[in-house]
Amino acid sequence: MFSIISKRFLNVLFIIFFVLLIDALADTKAINRGILGIKLGMTLDEVKKLFHIEEKEDGMVILMRRYGFDDPEKQTKINKSLDKKVFNVKDGLSEGVESIELFSRKNIIYQIALHYGKEYVQKIDWDLFTLSSIEKYGQPKVINNLMTIVSFTYHWQDTQTRLEVSKSGSLSDDKNKFIPTIYNVFYTDIKAYDIMKEEEKHETERTTIVPKF
Repeated sequence: MFSIISKRFLNVLFIIFFVLLIDALADTKAINRGILGIKLGMTLDEVKKLFHIEEKEDGMVILMRRYGFDDPEKQTKINKSLDKKVFNVKDGLSEGVESIELFSRKNIIYQIALHYGKEYVQKIDWDLFTLSSIEKYGQPKVINNLMTIVSFTYHWQDTQTRLEVSKSGSLSDDKNKFIPTIYNVFYTDIKAYDIMKEEEKHETERTTIVPKF
């Protein structure tokens, strides 16, 4: 008798949990897939019908060269083999936006990045800048990297899309004050990005020469 009651009780708890989960998912708003008419999953040809875009060098490769870490030429070859490209949107930028970058793989957009410069950051504080996203998507996951790469990020995601709103800058000499100089907004297609990173990892391992002793 006790086992029967226990099973019924567990079944009731499971049903309650399932109903609450469905309600929670129903209340979750889907993350926007892009901005200014540019959406994740678009082809480059579709974007070109809306804006003038120009290919640029991968920012990670630029940093590798500037600070002397890893192998920038190898990364360039990997990008080429995977058909990874980065483009700048050259016109139609909204107020405060310093630049928009489009990251593509096989001519499909998998990430959109907006960058707001120092002048805008000085006029619009962080709470105001992030208010509309918080009102729309709720409280974010917070990623604090102030003591390492000097950035602070709000993070939201659903099953398809990740939205990250971050501020980067510098710390005062006494490490007690963070001075933001740029705001960044990233829209990322989760599935496409994860596939790309896995293939990039595989390509890196394939082209890595292991010394023999």
